[in-house]
Amino acid sequence: MKTNSGKMGPKDLLIQYVFSKRLPIFILAAVMVLELFFTLFTPEILGNFISSVESRAEVNYLIKIAGIYICCVILQQMINIFSIFMSQSIGWQAINELKNDILEHLMGSKIEYFKSVLPGEIVERIEGDTEQLLEFLSTVAIYGFPSENCIRNFLHILMSRWQAPKILPHAVRRGLFLLN
Repeated sequence: MKTNSGKMGPKDLLIQYVFSKRLPIFILAAVMVLELFFTLFTPEILGNFISSVESRAEVNYLIKIAGIYICCVILQQMINIFSIFMSQSIGWQAINELKNDILEHLMGSKIEYFKSVLPGEIVERIEGDTEQLLEFLSTVAIYGFPSENCIRNFLHILMSRWQAPKILPHAVRRGLFLLN
């Protein structure tokens, strides 16, 4: 698991300290799928509400649709907050486990090791490894979530009343216009 320099790479750190938490990661994945469902579902409710207003539906029906929409938006925000909490919790647990393992290793080291290494180097090693894991998790969050948004938007376009054949030529024209 260690590289030639004795340090663990980001992939090794991720496998040992993050993927060992299978249940929280499974719960986080389920919560993210649920969040994706609500993200795709709430615009449909809003579209139904607008169509019902245009067709002059009964006020009671409009109130029900508005109530369902508000409940879905509130639930979506609660799920989003829980998702952020779970991901932060998993990240901090992994970092704390890594720090504990490094400190245990240092406590078992012989005194000659501490005489040959400057105190700042020891602190840098502890903080450097944990910083490497945190940086890797942040990179995944920064580059992973935009792709999730891209997938979410693509699914929404395809699922919203199957209007992809109508939307696609317009989107291509707009894209070509932006390139000029």
